[in-house]
Amino acid sequence: MWARIQDGACAEFTTTDPAGRFHPDVLWAEVPQSLRPWVDTNYLCGEAGTITPPSLAYIKDQAKALLVARRWKEETAGALLPGGGRVPSQDRDKTMLGGAREKALEEVEEAIAAALAAGRTAEEGRAEGLAITHTLDMGGVPFSATNGQFILMARAQANHVQGCFDRWGDIWRALDAAPTWEDVVTVYAAEIDKGWPGHVVPTPPAEPEPEPEEPAPEDPPPEPAEPETA
Repeated sequence: MWARIQDGACAEFTTTDPAGRFHPDVLWAEVPQSLRPWVDTNYLCGEAGTITPPSLAYIKDQAKALLVARRWKEETAGALLPGGGRVPSQDRDKTMLGGAREKALEEVEEAIAAALAAGRTAEEGRAEGLAITHTLDMGGVPFSATNGQFILMARAQANHVQGCFDRWGDIWRALDAAPTWEDVVTVYAAEIDKGWPGHVVPTPPAEPEPEPEEPAPEDPPPEPAEPETA
């Protein structure tokens, strides 16, 4: 990528080498590979033809804006359940499931009170309350589950959302601590794709074990000598 330089700043960009294609008075500078995802028309070009961000704060703000967008993407991607599958985690889904959890807890308490009033045990009442079934709009389709299932789903969803905010905060602070723009680029590249809840890091395939070598065939026994004749 190359930038056309005007008044010490990047004015436009091209991915085709401009050498020999323009008037000699038109100044071009190659954009460093590390800055190509970041460069815009606010970036500057020094006398040595080196392109840099206008300030350290500027590229930090760029990185943080991308980080916020990534956090939102991860937050709304759905919470991974222990047994597989995902719970939707858009804002409306969080509202619906949070309400279902509150109602479930109320109905469990009511079932326990009713069981105790009838001379039965609290555990019997709790089991009955957890087994009550309701239907919600989850992702635009009717979804039916027991109170116990809604409580577990709400917990998984809340843990997922909080985990996304925790990871966002970790990366944000690492960007804040970066002393140079090069460090900002390095920190962002190293951290942005890892540590989000629900991500499974693939295990590299094991090296195939070498096949055992077949033993070399043994030499056949010598043939018996023919008897000498007189």
